[in-house]
Amino acid sequence: VMGELNKIDADQLEKIRCDFKAAMVAAAQIFRPRYAFRKVYDKNHKRKPLNKALFEVWSVSLSKLTDTERDVLAEQKELILQEFMAALNNDPVFEKSISTGTGEKRNVIKRFETIQGIIKKALGYDSISTH
Repeated sequence: VMGELNKIDADQLEKIRCDFKAAMVAAAQIFRPRYAFRKVYDKNHKRKPLNKALFEVWSVSLSKLTDTERDVLAEQKELILQEFMAALNNDPVFEKSISTGTGEKRNVIKRFETIQGIIKKALGYDSISTH
């Protein structure tokens, strides 16, 4: 991936920067610093450390959305947090995908499917737009 990034032009690189920044702003709006990129099993539990796999899946997933879609997710932040906690508490395969063997293909696929499902539910979509 780094080799490919070194080949892209300045306009493409700027788009990646803007998309990443928009994803970080959206993550802050949705999760507030307390929950962003952390395992959240219950709102009352002690704050967990940052999780690299969650950073990856949320930042990529949020960066692929439009500004309007990210705004809708910010409005649906309680639903997203509830769905995310439900996935952590009720889907051991998802929980494993962000905990152990995070680089394994099946774990990457599982966490992206789960998070994209949460996003789709919050947006009321059958599919997530990509641009």
